[in-house]
Amino acid sequence: MKNSKYEMLSNDTIKHYGRKLYRIKALKSFSNVKAGDLGGYIEKLDNLSEGGNAWVYGDALVFGDAEVYEDAKVYGDAVVFGDAKVYGDTWVSGNAIVCGNTEAYGGAMVYENSKNLKDNNRSRNKDQISPTGSIRKNSGKPCMSHIEPSFLLEMAKVMTVSAEKYEKYNYAGQYYSTAYDSMMRHIHAFMDGESIDKDGTECSHLAHIAINAMIMYVSEKYYVKDYPELDDRFKTLKGLNND
Repeated sequence: MKNSKYEMLSNDTIKHYGRKLYRIKALKSFSNVKAGDLGGYIEKLDNLSEGGNAWVYGDALVFGDAEVYEDAKVYGDAVVFGDAKVYGDTWVSGNAIVCGNTEAYGGAMVYENSKNLKDNNRSRNKDQISPTGSIRKNSGKPCMSHIEPSFLLEMAKVMTVSAEKYEKYNYAGQYYSTAYDSMMRHIHAFMDGESIDKDGTECSHLAHIAINAMIMYVSEKYYVKDYPELDDRFKTLKGLNND
């Protein structure tokens, strides 16, 4: 079986939960794939589009009624199955599993041990059924795998240094303007060409920016109701002065 883009090799197949999957081989060059390159495994031609730069790499698997198309790429040991659709500039890699009625699209990145299931507005999980039949009820829950883990780690480094400099949770209940001023200093430093804060934490300026946004969020969510003066935004103060 083949089309103008690739062929399914009858002499290189595997069995996966009773399904026969075929190694693919590129018949022409496109994107970073060269004619003759071997790819991952698919069950049928409908799993991987003939058009675009979509490709299945390494030992990745795509089967069932799943579709990979446009410029999407599936790498490593990732598995895409069920009625899942992976498209746009999406990358699925590592040991990620995309299944069910999931749609991964746009510039989404699903990687490592993610079990990424989301609805059409890319905001909520759906119930997950793994290849082994294990079921997890995820409907309506935030999809934490959407957040870049290394960025969270960088934020944690900033907070660790801050706790040593001040004390743990010292950031709670600050004026908006305090966090805003700090945020803007880090923004200007970053836009001036400096990626790492050399004067203190040795952490990313972008992580500092996110931390300051978090500080304002904490003040708004937990403190402003009892301490309205913490909301010292210009429009708020202007309204108070007019009263």
